[in-house]
Amino acid sequence: MKYAIALIFFITASIAGMAQQPPKKENIRELLVLMGSEKLAMQSLDKMISIYKESMPQVAAEFWNEMKKELKASDFIDMMVPIYDKYYSDDDIVQLLAFYRSPIGQKVIGKTPVILEESMEAGKQWGEKVGEKVISRLKAKGYTS
Repeated sequence: MKYAIALIFFITASIAGMAQQPPKKENIRELLVLMGSEKLAMQSLDKMISIYKESMPQVAAEFWNEMKKELKASDFIDMMVPIYDKYYSDDDIVQLLAFYRSPIGQKVIGKTPVILEESMEAGKQWGEKVGEKVISRLKAKGYTS
């Protein structure tokens, strides 16, 4: 009898504990929003549409406005959720949420776009230097003229 009562108590406590925590996928969505993924997706979308507009000036502005209304950042988030789900455990996501809610996490979120932009420029410069060095060495060794 004591065993049955203990078992019922354990099962009830486990179910109650599970009910209190949002499902992993909801936590992932929250994490992606907190990290600014929606904002980044919208900025990318605006940039893509801007490039299309420049390359297709004959297309009416109304078309692009309709496209912007139809395309949603939430579609990008929907695509990202299974990726995060694949590589992070429930506990990982909870810890990431705690980090990104913290002051240093908020600083990381705020600084990441400019760091990425500067990193891309540094990568471009580095790639050019590597390319020049490879071409120079190929010429010196007689592989190209």
